[in-house]
Amino acid sequence: RAPISVRYPVVEAVNAGMYIFMLWRFGISWEVLAACYFASTLLVVTLIDLDARIIPDSISLPGIGLGLLATLVTPVSLVSGLIGAAVGFLLFLGISWGYRRLTGVPGMGGGDIKLAAMLGAFLGWPGLLLTIFLASLGGTVVGGGMMALGRGGRRTALPFGAFLAPAALVVYLWGPHLIAWYVSLTRI
Repeated sequence: RAPISVRYPVVEAVNAGMYIFMLWRFGISWEVLAACYFASTLLVVTLIDLDARIIPDSISLPGIGLGLLATLVTPVSLVSGLIGAAVGFLLFLGISWGYRRLTGVPGMGGGDIKLAAMLGAFLGWPGLLLTIFLASLGGTVVGGGMMALGRGGRRTALPFGAFLAPAALVVYLWGPHLIAWYVSLTRI
């Protein structure tokens, strides 16, 4: 007889809305299955990281394999997915190691490292780099806003997965258009 939090039906509704959007965007295809899995996974990652500041291996590790499998039905090539997974893992591992070495405190959790590998598998290396840029931009805006409001400082930890996941969804849906737009700006 315990009450159900309003969060549960809201999350289910958001997930259903994403499925409807994916079906509209990709039509009845194998790619829509990959898109729905990816969107649901990113929603779950965002919420768990915001709540608990962790990204479970049970989500990201199978996601790496499924991301590589998805390259069979998406525009991302298997080679790009493999490179993306490796770059994501090694880049975030290097950042984590370097930050800890310089400051003596962890700057990134292991969940973020494995999530980056999963995102690279799904998005390929160009999509991964755009995702990192957009997530960093979002984190900078939120962190800067928190500092301006006196709610945080330079050492305030933010759950980076909660920025990576929405950025990855944007890149999955509009990444090639964003990259083409950016490249067109450089042709001045």
